[in-house]
Amino acid sequence: MKRKSYTSITANYSWVYLLVLFLFACVLLALRQFGLGIAGIAIGILLTIVTVLVETNRKKNLFEYVQQLSFHVHSMSRDSLLKFPMPLTIIDQNGRIIWYNKQCAEIFEDNIFDQDINEVLGTDLDIEQFVNQVKLSARIEYKKRYYNLMANVSDEMPDNTTVILYWVDETEEILMKQEYENSRPVICQLSIDNYDEIMQNTDEIQRPMFAATIEKKIHEWVAKNKGIIRKMQRDKYTVIMEKRFLEENARGKFPFLNEMRDLQEGNKMPITISLGIGVGADLPDNDSYANSAFDMALGRGGDQVVIKDRNKFTYFGGNSAEQETHTRVKTRVMAYALKQLIQQAEKVVLMGHKNADLDAIGAAIGLYSSIRHMDKPVYIVTETQNKSTLKLLERANRYEEFRGALIDYEKAKEVVDDDTLLIVVDVYRASITECPQLLEVAGDVVVLDHHRKSAEFIEDTTLVYHEPFTSSTCEMVTELLQYIDDGAHIAPIVAEALYAGIVMDTKNFVFKSGVRTFEAAAYLRRRGVDTLHIKQLFQDDRQVYIQKLAVVKAAFMYRDGIAISRLKEKTEDTTMVAAVAADEMLGMEGVAASFVLSEVEGGIHISGRSLGAVNVQVILERIGGGGHITLAAAKINGNMKQAEETLKQAIDEYFDDTAEEEEE
Repeated sequence: MKRKSYTSITANYSWVYLLVLFLFACVLLALRQFGLGIAGIAIGILLTIVTVLVETNRKKNLFEYVQQLSFHVHSMSRDSLLKFPMPLTIIDQNGRIIWYNKQCAEIFEDNIFDQDINEVLGTDLDIEQFVNQVKLSARIEYKKRYYNLMANVSDEMPDNTTVILYWVDETEEILMKQEYENSRPVICQLSIDNYDEIMQNTDEIQRPMFAATIEKKIHEWVAKNKGIIRKMQRDKYTVIMEKRFLEENARGKFPFLNEMRDLQEGNKMPITISLGIGVGADLPDNDSYANSAFDMALGRGGDQVVIKDRNKFTYFGGNSAEQETHTRVKTRVMAYALKQLIQQAEKVVLMGHKNADLDAIGAAIGLYSSIRHMDKPVYIVTETQNKSTLKLLERANRYEEFRGALIDYEKAKEVVDDDTLLIVVDVYRASITECPQLLEVAGDVVVLDHHRKSAEFIEDTTLVYHEPFTSSTCEMVTELLQYIDDGAHIAPIVAEALYAGIVMDTKNFVFKSGVRTFEAAAYLRRRGVDTLHIKQLFQDDRQVYIQKLAVVKAAFMYRDGIAISRLKEKTEDTTMVAAVAADEMLGMEGVAASFVLSEVEGGIHISGRSLGAVNVQVILERIGGGGHITLAAAKINGNMKQAEETLKQAIDEYFDDTAEEEEE
């Protein structure tokens, strides 16, 4: 940098050096030839005077030129701001508006000088990000127009930074994009859940009129949403509509569900419908998503809408209890298909969920006995049980056929391969099965479950028998065994295992006990069930009984009949004690639903129970759980206090949504 400065100075004053050299030469010449020397000196002085005058005049002209140029530049800058073709606003580093042009004034309409831009726009622009040049654009909506604010920062004076905001109007592009998205087609699979039961319970003379009324109501809803409809079966339809109408229905939480439920035309039971709606990138995606959503709606008990897009499932409705079907046609078909798969497999492995209960173990024992008599190698994977299941397994081990039936995880990983049929009972979520790794290596996977579905479920299954209206998986297995081998191999210990599972999930035939539940129980009773043995399975030891009473005593009422309590002590049977205490709390007057929180490894477990008026499944689904209307559970991270606050928030949201639906 110094070298450049020195060179510049030398270049600017080189004429001085030359004149000095010339004068010095003239002085030397005057010493030898005086006349010539004096003449040279005179010429040098004259040249010096002329050069000084010329240089002075040049600097004067240059200064005038720079002044004139500076004036023109400032004038052009000022004119460019005043005549800029798009809206422009200048703000200081605190967000105060210090200037805006005419185009911007047309947007604001009012005088906004020296006002905070966020207060004017009703936004929360991060001015500091603009000033620090971390972010130089922001999209806003103002007076029904959409703008992209592009920032240009001037920081020549550190204490007085200004930001120029250029308003790029993107309204037309955004509205065009919104119109494109709103006009995209979505596919809806619609079915009447209980069509057969409704017709059977409607007077014969009124059936044609009632069927026509249902048809008319569905077509009116489709016409209102400007869609097209095709009837696939007598109780199933395919509907195509624009996405805009789907969003309108979603904002209203699909009042069509209530409209159909309230339809009265001589029918003795309400009509419930299920809708599965697919929102994908193209029509094949829409169709695939609609089918998945429809299966999910049925798997959750019907009477609801499920929307599936590429990211998630969204649920509406589903607050009513499942309608029990009286026909066993599906059971017979499933029994035949299951028997075929068993006969084709080289070996069979049965698996339930972690911390297996009597329903999971009972269903596994029932299937184990039948499969073993088909001369197929069969095993039950279990490593985590509670005291009730241990009592049942100890009793089963007294019989020769059950010795060696139970295997742990390590043994199961050695047994299961491509030739293995893996039957999963009483669970549809892969993450909570006894050994999720087995699902990846088994040749065929069959799922038998009665829980209402949520977003997570076992994929790539060969056969799924899912009946959310049944009381328990043991009830389902009891019906299957009657068709697989006419129930010929149901020994008393097997009948007791199945009966115990039904008793546990129905809370001694109080909850979810339909006609088929009692038929299954009666069938098992004829097969040798000793009810005293069943009673012994459910006896609590003294410590568990004391803990249960302590939980009930500590319960408090939250809102609208919701009882909440905590299990303070952590034991080996923590979740079982919490579940039993939640059941016990339902016996208190004024309690419609109960929740018990208990500390388990990795977080807090919540057991939820209900008498039916409150849907505990919908509540606990909001925090990652699932189950049934009357019985559900969830596990969340955090401590007890945080978990309780999360639960209360989910309860509040549930009641708020329910209140909105009732108002509509």
